[in-house]
Amino acid sequence: MRGVEHSMQLVSDYRVHHQAPYRLLIPEATELERQLEELLRLGFIKPSNSPWGAPVLFAYKADETLRLCIDYRGLNRYTVKNSYPMPRADELFDRLAGNRFFTKIDLRSGYHQIRVATEDQPKNVFRSRFGHYEFTVMPFGLTNAPATFQTAMTDIFRDILEEYILVYLDDILVYSRTLEDHIRHLRDVLQRLRKHGFYVKLSKCRFAQRKVDFLGHHVSNQGLHMDDEKITAIADFTTQPIKGETNHIADALSRRLDHNQEPIQLAAISITTVDQSVIDAYRTQYRHCPDYRVIHATLRSGKTVPSYSLGENGLMYSHDRSGQLEPRICVPSTGQLRVQAVAEFHDQAAAGHMGFHKTLARVCCLYVWPKSKNFVKAYIQECPTCQEVNSANHLPYGLLQPLPIPEGRWQSISMDFIGLLRPPTERGHDAILVVIDRFTKHARFVPCCYRISTCEVADTSSSTES
Repeated sequence: MRGVEHSMQLVSDYRVHHQAPYRLLIPEATELERQLEELLRLGFIKPSNSPWGAPVLFAYKADETLRLCIDYRGLNRYTVKNSYPMPRADELFDRLAGNRFFTKIDLRSGYHQIRVATEDQPKNVFRSRFGHYEFTVMPFGLTNAPATFQTAMTDIFRDILEEYILVYLDDILVYSRTLEDHIRHLRDVLQRLRKHGFYVKLSKCRFAQRKVDFLGHHVSNQGLHMDDEKITAIADFTTQPIKGETNHIADALSRRLDHNQEPIQLAAISITTVDQSVIDAYRTQYRHCPDYRVIHATLRSGKTVPSYSLGENGLMYSHDRSGQLEPRICVPSTGQLRVQAVAEFHDQAAAGHMGFHKTLARVCCLYVWPKSKNFVKAYIQECPTCQEVNSANHLPYGLLQPLPIPEGRWQSISMDFIGLLRPPTERGHDAILVVIDRFTKHARFVPCCYRISTCEVADTSSSTES
């Protein structure tokens, strides 16, 4: 369409993109040289000295010949995108119902039949071992090339679109109910293409057919069918039978889920097959736990406590007053039982180191203790694996602020500890406090205890300055 040109509007902060040529195989280099000579003869490209430059690569066509491609990703990154809508294939196919004659028209190098604006030609430059060239016509690979081409086709056939012609980029389909109408429709379409200077590739055109291929489907008066070549792999796929006793995954997935069953952990810890040492640890720690010591003693004496009960296995359970939740095991604060309870739902391989809310929900399904929310939150915040793997969910840290240079000795100091040292000295010192004067770089080493208070650190550091 001689009245349409492809333009490339760049963003305000663009940078000129130039890239070294890709390595090509010998057959690819030979084909590149041949295609460059042909493009130069047709006037589609011309030598260039533009600072822009994209590399060349090749892709195989359906007939095993090589297609010249340009990697314009660098240019596309800075191009303002054209949001022109492309036709939906399913809506196009709806228009074909009831028609009997079809003609498929394929444009010859459709993109190359639209010129690039003169001021934008230095941008679509490509580099090769045979020289530096720029396209004078619209090449493949530009981000807005499909929108420009579809706009041109829509403008040409606007008044007859979806009446007896469908256009999807360079694929044109003319359809009619009778042969007489089809000839009249086809003459109109070809006259419009001639008027606007578009050329077709006769070898790929199919005229007045009962069945044609369009957008990967077989179109005929019998309806719409998928291209057989695209479903051959699925139709010819052979399945290998697996014996039932070895197909564990399918066997597990085939089981019907019973939502009325108790959680696995609750059911397991309530029966006698649990390791007796776990139950013994709970029963022992109940006597020393400030949270449950009195309640446990009351229940052991035979008296009742609202919302609490003592199981036959010696575990203490908390009951929901509303009756909506199952009884939950009370976890004492002494020992490592609460840590083990959270680790069961957070650190195990099946747990997956979930976040705070999911881990808390899992823990509360089985266990309960006072301030469990704060305990679970602190546990997850201190989890080494989560700290190493999880991405940051806060704003980026600011720039480092250098400390002011001191003007005299012992006006500014830095401190650090060396420890824990074993064995400790006779005085019980198991660490070294290192105090460094930032002005003179003089260091003093003071023996101290690893567990030292802030006041003791201040007294020790002040005594070193004297």
